[in-house]
Amino acid sequence: MQRMTNKLKSRFNAISVSKKITALYAVFFMVLLIFLSSFMLINAWLYYGSVSRSELEETADKVADYIESGGDINTDAIEALNPNKYVRVAVTEHGSERRRPIGSREFPPPEPGMSPNDNGRLNFRTGKFNDENYMYTMRLASYGGKEYSVQVFRPQNAELGVMRTFIIIFVAANALALLLSAAIGRLISKKILKPIREMTETVDKINAENLGRRIELPAADDEFRALALTFNNMFDRLEDSFEKQKQFVSDASHELRTPISVIQGYAALIDRWGKSDEAVLQESISSIKSETDHMNILINQLLFLAREDNGTSALNPERVNVRELAEEVVYESRMTAEDTVFTVSGEKEAWVYADSHLIKQTLRIIIENALKYKGTEKCRVDTEILNSGENTVIAVSDNGMGIPQEDIKRIFDRFYRSDKSRNKQISGNGLGLSIAYAIIKRHNGRIWAENRKGGGCTFFVELKKDCRTASATGEQSARQ
Repeated sequence: MQRMTNKLKSRFNAISVSKKITALYAVFFMVLLIFLSSFMLINAWLYYGSVSRSELEETADKVADYIESGGDINTDAIEALNPNKYVRVAVTEHGSERRRPIGSREFPPPEPGMSPNDNGRLNFRTGKFNDENYMYTMRLASYGGKEYSVQVFRPQNAELGVMRTFIIIFVAANALALLLSAAIGRLISKKILKPIREMTETVDKINAENLGRRIELPAADDEFRALALTFNNMFDRLEDSFEKQKQFVSDASHELRTPISVIQGYAALIDRWGKSDEAVLQESISSIKSETDHMNILINQLLFLAREDNGTSALNPERVNVRELAEEVVYESRMTAEDTVFTVSGEKEAWVYADSHLIKQTLRIIIENALKYKGTEKCRVDTEILNSGENTVIAVSDNGMGIPQEDIKRIFDRFYRSDKSRNKQISGNGLGLSIAYAIIKRHNGRIWAENRKGGGCTFFVELKKDCRTASATGEQSARQ
């Protein structure tokens, strides 16, 4: 049985959704029809039985009253009391019949042990005689010192024939209704699943060259509209990612093409004049080294972003005090930018659970960005450590050129540089802030920038606090 059930489930799961809807609709409709048909048949049979019983009881009481009132007992008189019934009257003495029964003689005498109760009544019964189904009841009547047994019979063949006809009609009607329900269910399933088919056709037509196509939204505000909106939003994200990927490849190719062209140019210069001209040779070698260093930095940055995209970059989190990290980065920056004023303020202890090397790399990128766009005034970089509820915030502010408001949301895009025409002389390839964004995102944190009213901008890095105690952390490290 279990094997058959599993087999049916397997076959049902293998069919299409439209066929499942049709089958379920037909089965549900068929079960409903069978229930209603059975209910009607049972009620019809109960109604026939109730009517027949009432008529039998009425006839039996009428005949018994007729006898007890001294009526003439003969076949015509007895049957005249109710010509639609079959009445059998017998005179009994000491429990046995002493004379021939009066009335319809084709019915049998009372069965052995069948006798009325103390009230002279016999409960309603059914039986079969001469291949005919019948129902009957019985009364006892006394008159003139004699006891009369009154039996009233009623054939059931007519009612049973009607019930058989009803059953045939209901079976035929249910079969027809099953076919109609299957057809209607198929139409309904097609109507219901039409948006799905249209979505499937549209999705099949969307490819890399046609990402701008979208699914037409259904008019009804239902689940299909929500599904279409979800698909369209997904395609929006895919198109945006695809465009960014194309732009990324294009920008990477452009950034690599420039140093390669320079190297090729200086290699050709060496080939022509550098063999005999030491000045040309030295200039070419210096430029080639500079461009290869630039290419090395660019390739490492691209590899870092590629590993972040694939989720394969290593992350070694530990309990660290970001105040100490900020002071280390500022100390290193002072050695390369002596004319810049650096400050570190705020919380003395702000513990987070993070990769210290990557957080330091993020701070270096932000400070280097401030130094690149320092403007004409003496550069100042202020780092402040703040507590914000369950988070620790690192705010790095400068007094530089600031960021155009229309570009502030795009500064973390790869290869994006604000106001390229004005910043051609500023080194960099637009990947630094993208790397910082990827690092902080990997730590489930946030990074954003805001312009300052007095000039310059502030970069904010928000990380979750590490609420564990130092002793607990040390014990955990010892166990590991």
